[in-house]
Amino acid sequence: MSSMSPYLPSAGLMAAGLYAGHLGSKQKEKEDLSQYYEDKEENERRKRQQFEMINEPMKGDLFPQPKPMESHFNRPTRLQYKKGGQIRGEEIRGKGTGQSDDIPKTVPENSWVWDATTVAHLGDGTTNAGQKAIEKFETIIKKEKLPHVKKMIDTTIKKTPLRQVPCALSNGERVTPAHLVAAAGDGSFHKGAKILRQMTRDLRKHKASKGLDLPPSAHDLETYYKKALRGA
Repeated sequence: MSSMSPYLPSAGLMAAGLYAGHLGSKQKEKEDLSQYYEDKEENERRKRQQFEMINEPMKGDLFPQPKPMESHFNRPTRLQYKKGGQIRGEEIRGKGTGQSDDIPKTVPENSWVWDATTVAHLGDGTTNAGQKAIEKFETIIKKEKLPHVKKMIDTTIKKTPLRQVPCALSNGERVTPAHLVAAAGDGSFHKGAKILRQMTRDLRKHKASKGLDLPPSAHDLETYYKKALRGA
């Protein structure tokens, strides 16, 4: 009967070795997993630090801090309205054509912008005459309609102040203030805009009524207004 080789481990020793190796593998997995989460946390910390450094506001005279945009664009227009004289239209003059939108401007929301073509139509081809026609209409609305709906408009704006909206306007256009738009609509911004839009359509239809022949002279805006008011 041959004796067991001294170089071959017994079955018990082999099992013990395998079990120890299994424990060692588990421990190694735990250590690797722990190191993974530590590395992940460190990477996240570095990313946050880099983000904070990039977004940290620069200080000093070399990098003056700009004023927050909200302080400019959210300025309530009711403060201007209290001055009274601020309620008037504005003629847009600057570079470019009547459709190039080359003039940056901020206007109160719910204002009405008369496009340059409509302005010229009202002046029978002359922008200056068209501007005067709109100014005359604004004066009528201010005197005859605004006093009756002033409290209603003030209440609406007090609840929801009108923001200043950045726009790109064109040479020859005109901006009618939101207060006058609402006055034209009996105190409603929506109704006023609807009426002014219909007035523009009626004007263009009237000017195109003779086809390729010389367009007829424009009526005054009060005539178009009364017609649009009946259909509103």
